[in-house]
Amino acid sequence: MILLEDTRNPIGKHRNIHEWAEMEGVDIIRTKLLVGDYTLPTDQSLCVDTKYGLQEVYSNMVQQHERFRAECDLAKEAGIRLVILVEEPGIGGLEDVAGWKNPRRERWFRVHAAHKAGKLLKLSIPKVPPLPSDRLAQMMGAMTERHGVEWAFCDPAETGRTLWGLLNPHDLSD
Repeated sequence: MILLEDTRNPIGKHRNIHEWAEMEGVDIIRTKLLVGDYTLPTDQSLCVDTKYGLQEVYSNMVQQHERFRAECDLAKEAGIRLVILVEEPGIGGLEDVAGWKNPRRERWFRVHAAHKAGKLLKLSIPKVPPLPSDRLAQMMGAMTERHGVEWAFCDPAETGRTLWGLLNPHDLSD
């Protein structure tokens, strides 16, 4: 069994996937992929792009939106089903994303309140707070509707198994 990993994916970023693959006898071969981070050598019509939590998704959706959208469109144009696998405990779908507590947003409000009280003035923050999580969930849903990307979520301890199940659902080992 072989799993292809994109060479642009930093080595060691997903040690959990590599550990799972080693335990399951899955070889990982690094090669350049058109889109995403992982696919199968026998069927590259489905690629999985892994995200290390909703904070990485937030960065992609807000700060790197054009690049992220372009990758989703490239997959769609190439006839590739692109699934974004987000490692975030307790999140099962976009409805859960809407209730996610974004640490960046919470920190912004704490520092903003301190600034109003004349404290932590050397600690800078943006003029406006990060987007609320319900807005992030809406944006993710819009990416599905407009650009064909799909979302999947898992606990980081289950990433390897979930990834394999997405790519090869009929051969998932227990």
